[in-house]
Amino acid sequence: MAKYARITGWGKYVPERVLTNFDLEKMVDTSDEWIRTRTGIRERRIAGPGETCSTMSLAAARRALAVAQLLPSDVDLVLVATSTPDYLVPSVASMVQDQLGATRAAAFSLQAGCTGWVVALVTASQFIQTGGYRNALVIGTEHLSMGVDWTDRNTCVLFGDGSGAVVLEASDLPTGLLSFELGSDGSEYDALIYPLCRRPPTQPRGDRSAASLPAHGWPAGLQVCHPGPGRFRGQGGHGGRANRGGDRPDHPPPGQRPDPGDGAPPIEASPRKDDGQRGPVRQHVGRLGADCAGGGD
Repeated sequence: MAKYARITGWGKYVPERVLTNFDLEKMVDTSDEWIRTRTGIRERRIAGPGETCSTMSLAAARRALAVAQLLPSDVDLVLVATSTPDYLVPSVASMVQDQLGATRAAAFSLQAGCTGWVVALVTASQFIQTGGYRNALVIGTEHLSMGVDWTDRNTCVLFGDGSGAVVLEASDLPTGLLSFELGSDGSEYDALIYPLCRRPPTQPRGDRSAASLPAHGWPAGLQVCHPGPGRFRGQGGHGGRANRGGDRPDHPPPGQRPDPGDGAPPIEASPRKDDGQRGPVRQHVGRLGADCAGGGD
């Protein structure tokens, strides 16, 4: 049985339309300097007419398969992570599986917000490492611009559209995803809300009732997208097991968020190793914006 899931192919698709910080200066009360110092973002891509998560994913998938030198009929699993699907049903994964011609493949989508790409990569790797599948096509995609409030300067500067895809194949070589650590802090669920068509039927929490939650959009804006270095350091290298021994010393308590303007922007603060040094992580958020599950950051 193969022990590793090797990345053998990769591809991306981003829309042609570029929306720069200078363009946003003409739309809302903001500036290029204000955006860059807080987010690291200079520009983002915006989907055009007819571009959706399924169409962008299909283009990225074809490029990834070409690099891996696989045919669609070779694919065992299509896994898509997105928070902005074309429809609730059918899933984006099923649409891509059909349009790609991956007739042998199982297909499903998952929704995990900004961690969607990571969760999808971990999930697909498990299918391969346990011997269930020989390969998997993993796609992260978002069409966030369709729900952005372009009059809200705290949130419209953040998000972009696009898709990224990789092919994983079984391997005996120690490569690919060597370890992982998944976690979650649901204590501030109402800090980042994107309802479908009605207010969520949730119970009141503290002084915040369901009726007080926004019907649309991201109320916290930069607060959520700037979790601070402490949220990332010390993670990884645990062989896939979460640290359940209590809060790490360098983690802020649940509910405590740093000032968005304090310290380095997320593009600089996030990819750190345990020793605090920057890891070898390629970043594109400065050019593509934060496309969450699309993997742009």
